[in-house]
Amino acid sequence: MKPDRWRRIEEIFEAATGMPDAARAAYLDEACEGDPELRREVESLLAFDAPGGAPMDAPVQSMAALMAADGEDDGHIGRKIGPWRITGMVGQGGMGIVYLAVRDDDQYRKQVAIKCIKRGMDTALVLQRFRHERQILASLEHPNIAHLLDGGTADDGLPYFVMEYVAGTPVTRHCEDRKLSLIERLELFRQICAGVQHAHRHMVVHRDLKPDNILVAEDGVPKLLDFGIAKLLDPSLTGEPAPLTATQVRIFTPEYASPEQIRGEPVTAATDIYALGAILFELLTGQKAQRMNGASALELDRAICLEDTEKPSAAALRNGSTTESRKLKSQLTGDLDTIVLTAMRKEPGRRYASVEQFSEDLRRYMNDLPVQARSDTVGYRTAKFVRRNYPLLIAAAAVFVSLVAGIVVSVVQERRAREQARRAEFRFQQVRKLANTFLFDFHDEIQFLPGSTKARAMLVKTALEYLDSLARESETDRTLLDELASAYEKVGQVQSGAGTAHLGDTKGSLNSFSKSVELRKRVADGPSAPPEAGNKLAYSLIRLGTMIEDTGRIPEALATYEKSLAISQALGAKPAAVNTMMNMALANDRIGDVLLLQGHPREALERFRTSLGFREAIAAAKPGDRPARRAVVLSHLRIGKAASDEASLRKALSMAEGLAKLEPDNARYARDVAMAWERLGSLQHETGKPREALGSYGKLLSIGEKQVARDPENAQAQRDLLAAHGFLGDVRAGLGEWPKALEHYTVALATCKQLVEHDPANARGQSDLGEAHYNLGKIHRALGNQSESRARYLKAVSVWEPLLTASSDSTDLRGRLALAHAALGRDYAASRQWPLANTSYSKSLDMLQELKSRGVLGRDREAELGRIQAELAQCDLHLAKPAR
Repeated sequence: MKPDRWRRIEEIFEAATGMPDAARAAYLDEACEGDPELRREVESLLAFDAPGGAPMDAPVQSMAALMAADGEDDGHIGRKIGPWRITGMVGQGGMGIVYLAVRDDDQYRKQVAIKCIKRGMDTALVLQRFRHERQILASLEHPNIAHLLDGGTADDGLPYFVMEYVAGTPVTRHCEDRKLSLIERLELFRQICAGVQHAHRHMVVHRDLKPDNILVAEDGVPKLLDFGIAKLLDPSLTGEPAPLTATQVRIFTPEYASPEQIRGEPVTAATDIYALGAILFELLTGQKAQRMNGASALELDRAICLEDTEKPSAAALRNGSTTESRKLKSQLTGDLDTIVLTAMRKEPGRRYASVEQFSEDLRRYMNDLPVQARSDTVGYRTAKFVRRNYPLLIAAAAVFVSLVAGIVVSVVQERRAREQARRAEFRFQQVRKLANTFLFDFHDEIQFLPGSTKARAMLVKTALEYLDSLARESETDRTLLDELASAYEKVGQVQSGAGTAHLGDTKGSLNSFSKSVELRKRVADGPSAPPEAGNKLAYSLIRLGTMIEDTGRIPEALATYEKSLAISQALGAKPAAVNTMMNMALANDRIGDVLLLQGHPREALERFRTSLGFREAIAAAKPGDRPARRAVVLSHLRIGKAASDEASLRKALSMAEGLAKLEPDNARYARDVAMAWERLGSLQHETGKPREALGSYGKLLSIGEKQVARDPENAQAQRDLLAAHGFLGDVRAGLGEWPKALEHYTVALATCKQLVEHDPANARGQSDLGEAHYNLGKIHRALGNQSESRARYLKAVSVWEPLLTASSDSTDLRGRLALAHAALGRDYAASRQWPLANTSYSKSLDMLQELKSRGVLGRDREAELGRIQAELAQCDLHLAKPAR
């Protein structure tokens, strides 16, 4: 009902309330002129508002009056009806009395309930409805419905029927008395749903479902009772005239009544679904969905028909914010809120289509499956899948390996048998499809979810084993070799893939990418190679080069990038221009990174701008493609760093934050935002804005902490967090805030040690470890701890010198090592150890002069060079003095 319509009904009702009958009739004639439906609604409310008018209309009130006058009838106790002897009274209702009885003809002993019409109630209406209820029960046979056993006509000529006697308690009290858990309550409720669904299949709507009509026996089985006002959706099934309609008699329980019952509209199966939703609300929260105590008819109509139903999770806190209520709120928030509110929607057509669908959503919730009532987003579906299966993934993989191993063995054996070749090929393709499902579909679905690193490692490793086994059986199948190469790439990425969540296994990753490249070469070799083979080989070379660079072999990595770029340039615009441009952008990025590391920012910037051109062209060709937009972000980050351009960095930050908002659970997008803050912080620090740099680095630290907390296995996130502490320490040190700088550097050192211990082959990790020791040396010197300062400088030198030997081309590492030797020289000079000071100064001077001769020293280090020359001269003077 529209709000405007309701307000009009409310105005007329308020005005008519309290008017004498004659004045009211005249007023309604005028107010509702030309709108009989409006008048019907108002009169319905007025009837309900009359004393004794809710929730029964006049015909039912007359029945109630007869019942009240009759009182409790025990005159039948001891009487025999058919073969049954009445032993007591169970209760009485609208049209009759229910007695307790036993079989009394020596055939067998059984306790039952017998329903008879009360004396004085044997009107045509009551007799018709009584036979209607008996006919309905006769059509229902279900373990969760109290079933009909017998029936007939008593000696006084009145009909009776015999039902199963249920010695139980209402379902709500049963749950509370036994302190049933949430899952146990849902299991019990699904049994109730099964009984209601059975009735609906037989075209029966109960119309008065409530806890008092659902008793739970001692064995825990719920039973539906009291079909006295039930409605047959197809009255012809009874062979009798249809009973009174809703417009004649409206009987319901307000707390569980649906909006269409309140409005007097036709009832359907959706009416029972609404009542079930209200019952489930009460079972889950201990509170009623609709609290009707003392409510007037108008308030009743408004609450049920117009006001939004409260969420069960909110109702859980009605009794206060205790630990138990907060826990219950957490359990109900999300799926269970959605399920209950879907069942209780105001519009019947928007509720569950059937009780079966309602029950199925509860089953899906109990099994951690996505429920049908919620939007089926990728993030929601994937989160459900990971949470449901994560503890069992390793066991599942073991079973999967065993299964595949058996199939592979079968394939090998059956391929040898000529008569079973077709079956072998079928199984071969089954295994292949299964492996690819794990490798591409499932892995790609979860790869950016926080906390999925370990599961991804298991998945790709298992898939790789299957494909490896198959490849040995089909060494010339290019498609299979291509799939195997992709598997090695994914394994390598999980082991140690730059820019994404990984396990920190550089050595293993290098081996995986090397195998991928070898396989790609085999696929791309020869005139019959697939069109896309060249692009895939170029991409694999880039990934391999990244891992070579991580081990410190810079010249070899640079040569690998150049080789990849040459392949892409030879392909040109064929066979797939977009993929070719993507690879050329990646190769230029990697080459630019190396040039920047070697102290050639101009050449690096040229590469980065070339990469940006490719990526903007791709993004224009693929509007709305998020990975293409992300690639543009990465180019702006590199340009901003190389050119010290804040505008590029701000643009990258804005784009990265936009993508992260679209996919909040995407760890890669979150890291892009972190990298933008890192580059901004570095620029701010370099340009004399330390306080702004602290804010930027603080953002980086916050994101890093969240990523590590969500995925402790992610070595990339740990390295990002380490970098944040290092940058914050640098700024604090520059401000002279030595204790705070010491805190950040100490955390950075501890993280470095863990990463190096876990992944000793990673040269970048080793370099970071040396940097952590060097930074702590600076702080201890500033604090006057000379012995600790010297120990840290010596640690830094001991870490960096082997790295420089392995990668003599590293300009950045050479410059840092030169500064460490200079710092040692000053420590030795301060303690008048002139020979040691001379050695350290000389090493530092040689390294800086070499960088100067190559034109890559930089202004800051050139100033340091002059200082070291002066300090070395002073040292030589002291050495030249004769000893006294």
